[in-house]
Amino acid sequence: MTGQEALNLLMSRLGSRTDAALRATLLLEINAMQRELEAMPMLPWFLKGDDTSVSTTPGQEYAQLPTTFLRVDDDWGGVYWQNVADSSPDNWLELTRTPYPTMKARYREDTSANSPERFDILADRIYIRPIPDGVYPLRFVGYFSDTVIAVS
Repeated sequence: MTGQEALNLLMSRLGSRTDAALRATLLLEINAMQRELEAMPMLPWFLKGDDTSVSTTPGQEYAQLPTTFLRVDDDWGGVYWQNVADSSPDNWLELTRTPYPTMKARYREDTSANSPERFDILADRIYIRPIPDGVYPLRFVGYFSDTVIAVS
């Protein structure tokens, strides 16, 4: 169902209303409800997905999360890095989630060039240890927000 169809249905159920102000208010309510539902502990299956739009930056401990990323599900999701030197069909290697203070302390003295092993998510960033020595494509398998309903 498109945003236009959803609003038409609601306007119809409210007695075939045509008021533009009511329509605009309903659109605000729909989008507020979507944000509220996406913050719930249990998320619907149709928000499951993966994203490969993010890569690490050499010498930088974090990367920005995909803009639509909601969270990783510990039962079936995860964060992976692509070993481009590996020519096998599946060259995505899983990162282990570790609390940021723990991984920071563990890799504090590590100055060797290494590929990613651990991650933690804080706010809108993913923090990686050891600090990446190169550009590594990342894959996020988890929940992603749906497109906000808009009408023309």
